[in-house]
Amino acid sequence: MADSKNIGVKEINNVGALHEQVGLLQERLLDREFEVGNLKNEVILLNIELEIYREVSIITQDISNLDAILEKFIDTALKALDTDAGTLFLIDEVSSELIFTVVRGGAQDRLKGRRMSVKEGIAGWVARTGLSYIASDVMNEPLWQKEFELMSQYATRDMMAVPLKAGEKIVGVVEVINKKKDMPYQKRDIDILTTLAGHASIILDKARLFLEIEKRVDESWKEAAKKETE
Repeated sequence: MADSKNIGVKEINNVGALHEQVGLLQERLLDREFEVGNLKNEVILLNIELEIYREVSIITQDISNLDAILEKFIDTALKALDTDAGTLFLIDEVSSELIFTVVRGGAQDRLKGRRMSVKEGIAGWVARTGLSYIASDVMNEPLWQKEFELMSQYATRDMMAVPLKAGEKIVGVVEVINKKKDMPYQKRDIDILTTLAGHASIILDKARLFLEIEKRVDESWKEAAKKETE
């Protein structure tokens, strides 16, 4: 009987040890899945960066096609984030307004070219603070402006926005709306959009520099022509 009791105790101990080992293995599997997930995210980011680098090389060849480049940028962002709509705002420094420069989604015909104050809405908050913003339920966000939804006739569920910067200066905002398959935006999405926005800022910097140089050259030619006629 004593031997039977000892065997029973050993079996219980063995089962407990097995449970502990299974628990440790499950933890290791979860850690492994997390590592694999991170690696997949890194691959996604690297592929996106590669595509944007190609766009940067295009801008050096044909800087005059800025509108097409910015449209391609928004299309790339929507595809990468699997999202339904998006807007690229540029800041008018004179009027302190955000211009709906590139619009994708159901409201593009009604919103493109419109303006809003940098003191208004989520995009305005991002433009003022230089911080990213993510909202899973915009209808309950204090910064959300319902009048824009009424104007656009486009139902907004969730959204994410990041600043466009030229150095320390904020020159615009990128906003994406309604992730597909009813999935919420996550930190990974913010990382991807921030990476894209960084490259878009490079494009805008180059474009502004090109236009400034072009303006100076044009003024120099006019000045030279004026002196020849004197």
